[in-house]
Amino acid sequence: MSARISVDRVYGADRSGRPTRVAVGHGFAAVVERVGTSWWHGRQGTPWRYVLRVYRGSEELHAVDLPWAVNAVTFHPTSPVLVFAAGQYDGGYRHHGRLSWLDLTTGDVHTVLDENVRRLAWVDRTLVADAAPPFELDGAEAATRYTIDWEGMPDVRTHVLIPIPPHPDDDPGTPGRGAIHAVRALSDGRVLVAGADGLACLDQPGPLWTVEGAAHQIVVDGDGLIVNQSADGVVLRVSLDGVVSSRRTFDHPIVLTSTMTGRVLVHSHAHPVGQLLDGGTVDLGRTDAVNGLFDIARAPDLLVVKDRWVVGVSSGPLFPLEWDEERDARLSGGVGAYLPDRPSLVHTGQVHRACGTVGGFVVRRSYPDGAAEWVTTTATRALASDADAEFTWVATIGRDLTVLSSGTGAEIARLPLADHGIPLAVGLAGRGKVVVGTDLGRLLYCSLD
Repeated sequence: MSARISVDRVYGADRSGRPTRVAVGHGFAAVVERVGTSWWHGRQGTPWRYVLRVYRGSEELHAVDLPWAVNAVTFHPTSPVLVFAAGQYDGGYRHHGRLSWLDLTTGDVHTVLDENVRRLAWVDRTLVADAAPPFELDGAEAATRYTIDWEGMPDVRTHVLIPIPPHPDDDPGTPGRGAIHAVRALSDGRVLVAGADGLACLDQPGPLWTVEGAAHQIVVDGDGLIVNQSADGVVLRVSLDGVVSSRRTFDHPIVLTSTMTGRVLVHSHAHPVGQLLDGGTVDLGRTDAVNGLFDIARAPDLLVVKDRWVVGVSSGPLFPLEWDEERDARLSGGVGAYLPDRPSLVHTGQVHRACGTVGGFVVRRSYPDGAAEWVTTTATRALASDADAEFTWVATIGRDLTVLSSGTGAEIARLPLADHGIPLAVGLAGRGKVVVGTDLGRLLYCSLD
């Protein structure tokens, strides 16, 4: 790769977050980070994910993407092994979780127990793990204590009933002050930013105007912009001068799906009927919660994922999300863009199997038949992407910003963003230029040299 990506300017460079869990041992440091995600905002609460990172000095050696909060993390007393317990209570009656260990030599992750373990403690080379009961029924008084012999490979020896351990504090720190969830660059150089601190319009050297209220999506049309304050179920109409002209409130969290002409659909996986902002409703059924946000910039139709198919509100079912009939895996759709030159979609996603997520991808698909023109795998999950006819930009949970050729999918350049946080939003800002928003609230102005 002869080209390189440069960070030309950083807004909010002084912003930083704090870890939620830290452990030190054998010359390593393990740090757990809480990450806001961009793939689905239309449900109650904020869909957090967690990343466990292992460092030796300033060098990052391993990163493990986790779906639940990490309740405890500890190093083996003598062996190069890191044990971590991740899990959560679903708010109803069931606990989900997993006790795992990371081989610090190889980077391999192994499962010990499929339990929501809340506490870990070593007694010599024996690990004591206290787990919540699988079901939190009325009157439940006992949980399980496992004793795991760890002389070589872990061996679960005994378990006894104990009083239910308390819920751990899963947020002793903060996941990143003012995380940025969406960015849009305007033709006059201004940049719109939506995030935990609200909506802002930025120009060098700082904000021109702001609108209060945490926001996750921005749609720009001929009349200004539409903003999704998803956790509160609020859609705002805002002028490009920062004046709020209308406010519409829904009784549930929402997602916006939009087209290149500014048509907007408001929907949620838990509500079968979507609302068109220009009037009317759309019967969507119960869309896939995993694929609640199939966010395609400048799309020719309102696109959603339903029953593993990409569906256009005007055009009907278009193509299955899985393009490989022989593999027939379950995929989750992510984010991307519509390219009008030989019409196609470029979008990200993940491949899921019974054992869990087995890989991420970026794919270019002809529109409207969905045939795969090229496919590129990603080492870690893609959180944000935008594309034009020349370049496809992809930001991953591994803190990388990558540029691919939109024509072939070949990698052109890659930039590690570790110093700036985890990229959650990417927006085109001219030929070979993008703006990138991170979980630390930093806005990066990047260009391809």
